Amino acid sequence: MRYEVRWKADGRRQRKTFTDRKTAEKLALKLSANLKANSGRYHTITNEDWLLLQKAKTLGESRIDTALNQSRHPNRATVSELKSRFLDFYLDRAKRTHDDIRTKFNAIEDTFGDRYVDTITVEEIEHWYFSLPGSIRTRNNFLTALTTFLNRAKDWDYLPHDREVAAARVRRVRPLPKDPGILTPEEGSAVLQQISADLIPYVALGMFAGLRPSEAAGIIGDRDGIKWGDIDYGEKTIRIRREVAGKIGRPRVIDLHPTLALWLKPFTGKPDHPICYRTSGNKLTAENRTHEWKIPWPQDAIRHSFVSYHFARDRDITATAQQAGNSPQVIEESYNNPRSQKEAGEWFALTPGKVGRPLGKTRPK
Repeated sequence: MRYEVRWKADGRRQRKTFTDRKTAEKLALKLSANLKANSGRYHTITNEDWLLLQKAKTLGESRIDTALNQSRHPNRATVSELKSRFLDFYLDRAKRTHDDIRTKFNAIEDTFGDRYVDTITVEEIEHWYFSLPGSIRTRNNFLTALTTFLNRAKDWDYLPHDREVAAARVRRVRPLPKDPGILTPEEGSAVLQQISADLIPYVALGMFAGLRPSEAAGIIGDRDGIKWGDIDYGEKTIRIRREVAGKIGRPRVIDLHPTLALWLKPFTGKPDHPICYRTSGNKLTAENRTHEWKIPWPQDAIRHSFVSYHFARDRDITATAQQAGNSPQVIEESYNNPRSQKEAGEWFALTPGKVGRPLGKTRPK
């Protein structure tokens, strides 16, 4: 019987074969002891590492990875030097999108502005990521912005093409899953009873059609939402045009629920006029804070409510996804808060008569 001992020295695989087990074990123990004691004889660097050290000395760099990147990629630029080139990619986007990416990049530049993009390490990005203020979702969004920027730098040959950028190797914190916040039928009724008359179309489009705020009211300083010409009372449909759906939504034709039609008809205007003011979302938030119908208001409450009650009513996630302009997976993971069919029936029965709201008045007396 033969006994073999294997190890690595000077970056190369080594092995010895013995016919005597005790002799083999003696060598193995000696090798192990030297490793634990950090013996230079056995803790050596590879030939490639040695060459990189010589390159580092030549370049006057203290980091091996910096020397490697500089030797392989002579094009170098700092984060700040690439800022305008990166932001130019967003010039044709909505103003809100452009402003958002600029805000995120400013936070990136505050920390890494004077750094060459090929010298930023995973460890440094991790420290920056965990020191960012705000929620887990906010920090993840900033990390995504940095990853996108570094990938652009790679496309421009400032980073090696044979590996992921450093930001992509940072492990993200995942928020604990929880049901999306929605309104109860009683809370929905209270809102419809008390809001200002000019907010009724905006709220009703969210509650009974599931439109995003940007689809219903547009974006402040950028564009309008859907127009009265997109409502077809005869066919009982609503058309969401591509320019209204935006980059996160889908152009689609959806159902006009009879309850929604009752809320909209008294306000119907000219076909080319927008249905809602662009500031409708801000005004709704302000009214919730100042008036007597004040209730807890989770993020995207009326849209999430619609999705949850629509799915509870029909039990068809594909149909709900089509109505909401999302994929079934997104609906299942992020939008649906399981409700009963009874609750769904109560939600879609919130007509002006049921709520007791005389349309055309600012508030019921």
